[in-house]
Amino acid sequence: MIEEILKKLKDVKPQYSLVLPVSNKTVNFNPFKISDQKTLSIISQENNIGTILKNICNIIKNCSTVQNPEELYIADLEFLFLHLRAKSVEEEIKLIIKKEIPVSFKLKIDEIVCKNGPIEEHLMLSNGTIVEAEQLKVKDYFDLSKLDENELIKKCVKAIVIEKHRYDLSSYENEDLQKIINEISIKDEKILKGFLASAPRLYYSIENNGEKIEIEGFLRFFISV
Repeated sequence: MIEEILKKLKDVKPQYSLVLPVSNKTVNFNPFKISDQKTLSIISQENNIGTILKNICNIIKNCSTVQNPEELYIADLEFLFLHLRAKSVEEEIKLIIKKEIPVSFKLKIDEIVCKNGPIEEHLMLSNGTIVEAEQLKVKDYFDLSKLDENELIKKCVKAIVIEKHRYDLSSYENEDLQKIINEISIKDEKILKGFLASAPRLYYSIENNGEKIEIEGFLRFFISV
């Protein structure tokens, strides 16, 4: 009898569909359940980036047809989670812009858009060296406690070509990757940082007293900015 009740409860859940902005895949999802509250509490209170993302992935698995959310780009994961929130709680988010005089406002989740797309690039450095770089997936952040630009650059770099010889860096230890990165000039470091900044990200723009305020970046819509 209990199995029948549970099955019928699942069958009558509202179902929604959504196109992920980066991968362009259509996914189906249903609102958060009471059983998700503990995980949602961890997400809202946790400071560790890896822990936040692992728990978001758990929610996504429980509430959508996406069974490998760790393979998504961050922008897709955040976009789906926000729309889950919109159908489960409310369709607006209250944000606080930290300025001399903090600005508080509400934004509609369905007005948040995605900037940029996933790219793989051969980055030409000033000395002729080529760095092969890829945009990161959610799983690449799991071992990070905080956002560290240097760590993210190391994760983006997949190979390096020096004097026509290609070196695959995928199996290199973190310490050895750091030694390689340290040999890159300060001038060329800007190229790597530019690639990192080109990652797909969610974006929202508002006007406050004639001033245009742009909000974008990693998980900026889960926290005050």
